[in-house]
Amino acid sequence: MTEIFKKHWSEYKYSKNMLQDALIKHVMDLMPYRMSDEGEVLEIIMNIKESDEQSWINAWSNMAAKLTEPCA
Repeated sequence: MTEIFKKHWSEYKYSKNMLQDALIKHVMDLMPYRMSDEGEVLEIIMNIKESDEQSWINAWSNMAAKLTEPCA
């Protein structure tokens, strides 16, 4: 059988921090069920500092606040 892909999707790392990486992948996996949005998750990832728990909390909290504020 010919090998089409050289790497498995799980080899891609969103974070060097193992827990952050696993949680991001978990949230990404919720997309088919409309429980997460790719753009929102990617925006959050861009605002997280590596292995910084407080930036993780702030990024998710800021997105939650953004999504729950009324439209003008």
